This record gives sequence, C-alpha cells and structure tokens, in this order.
Amino acid sequence: MYFLTAMDPISSQPGDQQTLARGLPSPSANPDPASHLAVSVVMPMRNEEEYISESLGSLLQQTYPGDQYEILVVDGRSTDRSPEIVRQLQRSYPQVRLLDNAAAIVPTGMNLGIRAATGEIIIRADAHTIYPREYIQNSVMYLNKTGADNVGGPWITLPRSDQFGAKLVAAVLTNRFGVGNSSFRIGTEEGYVDTVPFGAFRKELFQRVGFFNESLVRNQDNELNARIRSA
Repeated sequence: MYFLTAMDPISSQPGDQQTLARGLPSPSANPDPASHLAVSVVMPMRNEEEYISESLGSLLQQTYPGDQYEILVVDGRSTDRSPEIVRQLQRSYPQVRLLDNAAAIVPTGMNLGIRAATGEIIIRADAHTIYPREYIQNSVMYLNKTGADNVGGPWITLPRSDQFGAKLVAAVLTNRFGVGNSSFRIGTEEGYVDTVPFGAFRKELFQRVGFFNESLVRNQDNELNARIRSA
C-alpha cells in the first residue's frame, strides 16, 4: 500500500527545473510518543557539491528528536567535493554517516544504506532536495496513522530559471498532458495511490518484498512499489 499526503514544500533542483513536493501537515503540539521510533534517512549521493550542504542542513534541523534519527549518505564515488563536505558536517553532527557505494548507482546505494541502517523506519532522500522541518516527524506519523507500507507526497515542479526549456519541462511535469494520471505529480488529495516519491518505509518491509532492484539504473522506485502492491 502507498499513501499520498498533502505536504509542505520540499524543493529540489534536477536539471533545469526546480521540483517542489508538498510536505505533510504540521504535527500536533503533543505528538504521539509511539511515533518516536528510530529513523534512518538513506541518501544516495554522487557529485552533489552544489546542493549537499543545504540538503543535509535541512535534514539536520528537523522537529523530530535529533537522538532518534541518523542520516546515511551513500556516496557513489563522487569526483567533486561532495564527500569532503559531508565529512566536514560529520565533525559537528555525529548522526551523519558516510558510506561508500562502489557501484555508483542509486539502487545499490539505497540497499547499502538500508542494510547498514539502525532505524526501524527508512526514509529515502535525494541529495539535491531541501526538506521542511516537519518532514521526518510527519513521515513517521503517516506511517502509523495509515498503516500503509510506503508514504510520501506529490511533487510540484517549478522552473529553476526563466529559460524557455526550464519552463517547458516544468509545465509538462505538472500537467496531465505530460504525466497522465500520475498522482504524485498532479495529486492534491490524500489517498492510496500506485507510487510516491521520497518514500518512507518500515525496515521490515524489505525482508518481505526484497530490496531495490540493482539492475535498474532508473525507475527502481516504481519497480519496488509494484512489488509492494503485489505482496
């Protein structure tokens, strides 16, 4: 099962467009103590020196208790300063861990991170994305509230610049003409859907359905979600 939620903005910069996913609604002032389960954020990374500092910074300023989550950055043999930037952050934030991904592709990075994770909940993160402060806490809350196997929210894609190409890509990715019935691209209502971006999962799920398919350089999230639906 997957659950599409209404979300606060999450921003990322893939190519010539800026992607915003609506974050989860703000938690109550007195969150359910049961929601405070140990969380592992797994972030595959390769050559993200332009974004990694700000991306990790947003994950290190969460409302979720800092001693209840870790961030595993899985580096795909970056050739820029990305690993150095992560190591600098580690000096002040011991919950950040840096792992090596010799295969240098996302599914392998995710699997390395999941296997090394100590948390009961896995949150998939991208290294060029900025996360709202309530993102971890609300991901956990919605896993508990819905009983879904994977929760996440829709993307809103905005142009990164005023260039025609950037605006065209953004328009295509936020219109049914370009993405069909892809709920996470155009959806605005909560409910069960086929797939979500930036998923949050219970770690035990991967023992039931298997890990990310390492033969897929692209679309590994869609393939995993198809197996979850069939389980």
